[in-house]
Amino acid sequence: MKKLILLTCGLLGACSSSPYVDNSKLPDTALLVEKELTQMSRSQLIMAVQECESSGLRPSVIMSRRKINGYLSDVPVDVTCLPRFGK
Repeated sequence: MKKLILLTCGLLGACSSSPYVDNSKLPDTALLVEKELTQMSRSQLIMAVQECESSGLRPSVIMSRRKINGYLSDVPVDVTCLPRFGK
């Protein structure tokens, strides 16, 4: 019984090990940030929220931070419709 447990643990441990990864072979990736971000107007935001609610979905507003007159301010960028939970 002990041999079976040791064999099982050894096999599971061998499966979880990952091979060595050479960092020079990884693809180059970069974070691209859009400098000019278009904020939604109030009417666009209201229409997008109403469209989600009329479809029976829950609106989720995606916000971004923007520097206005030296202060960071949250501005709406996009509205995504998510499923409603509990209904």
